[in-house]
Amino acid sequence: MSDNEKKFLLWDFGNTIAQLKQSWAQLAIEIVQPDAAQGTWSLEDIQLQFAKGFPWRMPEQSHTHIQSADEWWKNLFFPMFRKVLVLLEVHESRFDDLSAQFRQACLKPKTWEVYPDVYPTLETLSNLGWTHVMVSNHVPELETLVERLGLRNRFEQVFTSGIIGFEKPNPKFFEFVLSRLDRAERIWMIGDNQAHDIVGAAQFGIPGILIGKPRDGVQYACFDLDGVVNIVQNEVFRV
Repeated sequence: MSDNEKKFLLWDFGNTIAQLKQSWAQLAIEIVQPDAAQGTWSLEDIQLQFAKGFPWRMPEQSHTHIQSADEWWKNLFFPMFRKVLVLLEVHESRFDDLSAQFRQACLKPKTWEVYPDVYPTLETLSNLGWTHVMVSNHVPELETLVERLGLRNRFEQVFTSGIIGFEKPNPKFFEFVLSRLDRAERIWMIGDNQAHDIVGAAQFGIPGILIGKPRDGVQYACFDLDGVVNIVQNEVFRV
């Protein structure tokens, strides 16, 4: 590797680096329940609203027209959250306040749990010459959240679809990221979602490591981050 080339590891965030301590639906219930009607809804009803409403469920759609975090929440997240409020029979006068509370909760470090093997794995790989970059389908304030979780200094850059305007596996997401990285002699994508992370990166010849159970069509997979070290150190790919 020449002096002006780097080795990059592109990391997903949710369910790769950290996870919500409870589901999106459970978090919503915790915030909204004092204002909700009783006995007319189920957790499954709310989970369904989140399952089909997130922007990253529609990666073919661009949202580059959105210019701020406030606009992102107003246009892409709160409409879905308001459907939850309607389902829970919350009075409309409470919609704005509860939406703001939910946004704040999503950005609190106590809402998230960083996996215990993250810190030692990132340090080991840094010592081996790898540069970490976060690439995630997430809210615009992901970098702030990563900072609050004490992880920002581990990553050279943090990219989120909430700012880029495209969701993985849309090729334009990866084009944006790659255009902002220094020349890479080696590069890998690491994530828990086969379609978004592994297949998405493969469009650009970037090999992927799936965190979780091995699946058909996935060459590299490991159940924990310790396995990442072994894979990237023993396999050589050039971009």
